[in-house]
Amino acid sequence: MIKVVNYCELMNKPFFSVVVPTYNRANLLGDTIESVLDQTFKDFELLVIDDGSTDETREIVTSFCNSANIRYIYQENKGQGVARNTAIKTATGEWVAFLDSDDLWLPDHLKGHYDLICSSEEKISWIHSGYLFFDDQGKKFPGCGRPLSGDVFPELIKAGNFVSMSTVKIKKCVIENYWFHENPNLPPSEDRELWIRISADYRLHYLPEVTCLMRMHSGKSTLNIERVKVASWIVVESLLQNQLISQRLLPYKKDLVAYHYFYLSIIYYREGMMAKSRLQLFQAISQNPKLAVSPKVIELFLKSLLGKTVSAKLREFNQSLQSLLMNWRYSFLDHTNES
Repeated sequence: MIKVVNYCELMNKPFFSVVVPTYNRANLLGDTIESVLDQTFKDFELLVIDDGSTDETREIVTSFCNSANIRYIYQENKGQGVARNTAIKTATGEWVAFLDSDDLWLPDHLKGHYDLICSSEEKISWIHSGYLFFDDQGKKFPGCGRPLSGDVFPELIKAGNFVSMSTVKIKKCVIENYWFHENPNLPPSEDRELWIRISADYRLHYLPEVTCLMRMHSGKSTLNIERVKVASWIVVESLLQNQLISQRLLPYKKDLVAYHYFYLSIIYYREGMMAKSRLQLFQAISQNPKLAVSPKVIELFLKSLLGKTVSAKLREFNQSLQSLLMNWRYSFLDHTNES
């Protein structure tokens, strides 16, 4: 049973409906909500969807009840897909904006997206932007996203997800034709599955500015190997069975399956399971033999043979060598100029 609590009446239809699904993250949720309320662009409503939390989530949201644009929605635990779909059905904004309950927006996040939407000569249906990772000590790391726009369907199939959920804005009239897959075993791959379906019909736009900070911590669902393995294969099966994109997907079926195995190879390598990493690479090549000459596949295979420690030492040696050669080049040029 879904319970909706409106802390304040909404006076006007907002431009953005900000969707924050959460489950037992009371210790992080407050910072996430504050990052939304601190936006310089104020024409939004914030929907916090509590997916059956048993901690102090309700109390955390209630503490912000003086804000006129927050709504709290409680439902029994049904998973992220159901939570986000519940919010989409409830949203009143023209655009739906997604933010995970452990991530943060920089103050001009919504303004940057709004400005691009309004100034673009092209009709925009969905958009994403740059981001950085940060850890518990506040140290920031480059995001792994590839700043692609346009027809990104082939890229999402062949090379995996590069679109951060916490930076995505989609027109409500568009997302209502797709919805999130509600299989509870699909996270953390539910976003890529949806992006692929949407990209089959709509071009993606990109805001190059870094406007979001994504938190890295042990609670991230992407760190659970078995969960990732199951979710990745559900994506493959779901897309292969989807008749609405069957014609668009037809030339890329082998690429879709091959990437599943390549992705698992990366995961196993990161966890130090070198034999399993190589096995997944062989599976990927069996699906798409062209991968046998792919530089990224060859690199991962060699790394899995050498092990992470040796690979790191070789990378360190290569960086030192590059630095030495660069210094030598500059010294040589300076000497030549003096002569």
